[in-house]
Amino acid sequence: MQDALMVVRTACAIGLTGLLLAGCSSKGDPRRTVLGGGVDDSELKLISPEKAQEKILDSFAKGDAMDLIIIDPRPESQWREQRLAGARNVQLADVRQGAMLVPKWEPADLRSAKAENAGEPRSDRLADYDEILIYGTDPASATPYAMAKKLKGFNYTNVYILDGGLFAWRGAGGEVLGTGPAEAESAKTKGAAAEPK
Repeated sequence: MQDALMVVRTACAIGLTGLLLAGCSSKGDPRRTVLGGGVDDSELKLISPEKAQEKILDSFAKGDAMDLIIIDPRPESQWREQRLAGARNVQLADVRQGAMLVPKWEPADLRSAKAENAGEPRSDRLADYDEILIYGTDPASATPYAMAKKLKGFNYTNVYILDGGLFAWRGAGGEVLGTGPAEAESAKTKGAAAEPK
């Protein structure tokens, strides 16, 4: 019963997001910034998991810690369960024009990702980052697209959406952090390998 209710809620949320995005502007009107209205789908940049891994590794190398920020717009419980290392949990409703703040960085996330610049200070202002990478759970996730449109509507230019989301990321061998099934399975496998037979 709860699974069916969750499916209905998700479908309603996706439908509402689609209606808001479709009805926000018309041809010839000035660009509006309600959920990215006025931003065409062709303006969105998808990035493959492999290219995203390259960008992340470059940003974690000894260099500018403000090159890239990774945003996970999913509910906090899903973010805690599984996330890309260093991803900040920012909800779509929290994205506003102006000096938008992101949640505090967790150095443990960056150390787990073997980031050479894990100890470097990072800004809590989204505008201080050169590039923004957004991801969802799977290819059907609508929230990363809505967030990318909203950010583009606020004139953030280098916004990328991870093509295929976490599903494709894991399929390409990308690591995830968190307390979810992938980590529990990994711990179980390590424990079984350590046990004498």
